[in-house]
Amino acid sequence: MAAATRVSQDDDIPLTRQDFMDAFHALEDNIAERIQTAVQKAIQPLSNDLKAITETLSEVAQAAESALEAATTTQEDIKSLQQAEEWSRSKIMLLENKLRDHNVKFRGLPEKSEGESQVKNFLATWLSTELSLEDGVAPLIDSAYRMGPLTKRNEKTPRDIIATIPDSRTREHRKNLKPITLKLLDNNVRFRWISPNEFMTEHQGQRLFAHDISSGIKLLDTLGIRHAIPTSMGEDDIEAQTRKLAPRWSRPTRGAPP
Repeated sequence: MAAATRVSQDDDIPLTRQDFMDAFHALEDNIAERIQTAVQKAIQPLSNDLKAITETLSEVAQAAESALEAATTTQEDIKSLQQAEEWSRSKIMLLENKLRDHNVKFRGLPEKSEGESQVKNFLATWLSTELSLEDGVAPLIDSAYRMGPLTKRNEKTPRDIIATIPDSRTREHRKNLKPITLKLLDNNVRFRWISPNEFMTEHQGQRLFAHDISSGIKLLDTLGIRHAIPTSMGEDDIEAQTRKLAPRWSRPTRGAPP
């Protein structure tokens, strides 16, 4: 009872200002600690989310940088392709313009008018007739063909014929070989030009070639064709041989000489 009475008596002891301030600061620290703890607990998820967002933003920034680099590279590639395309277009136009000088278009010739013969032979014969060329004289044509496939739609409107005419140098070189080619035509030997300056024929499964008078004479000898063509001829000799051989070649039956 005495102890209890003493406690009761101690509780009745009034607090000094210092005791009150100490108790207030202790309460203040306790409250601050609890608030800090509560705030930390509340902020922790947000902090984790913020960290994740930061990492995501970093990844997005890296992806954007990579995409920018790829776009820059792609743009450079596109520019290179455009330049290459422009160069190719210029090259094609140059080739077309170069070929256009040696191409002639014929329009209006009825379909199948060439019959079973090649378009080149038909066109050479037709031109010789229309131009009233003398026997043994026919235009030089490298190749000739009709444009596009034959369909029912273009039966009434004939397809155009495109003919390739040799240039002046090719014509001059082939003119020098005319005594040989006329001799072949006179003996019904078929041949074809494989380059501007060389032709080929076949004999007993072998291919024979000629590119000048000498090799042409050798070709005639191999074929067993009799001739009196000298191994060396000037322009006058070539003209004489051509005039001598040309009348023996019949335009309608032989077709056009190359």
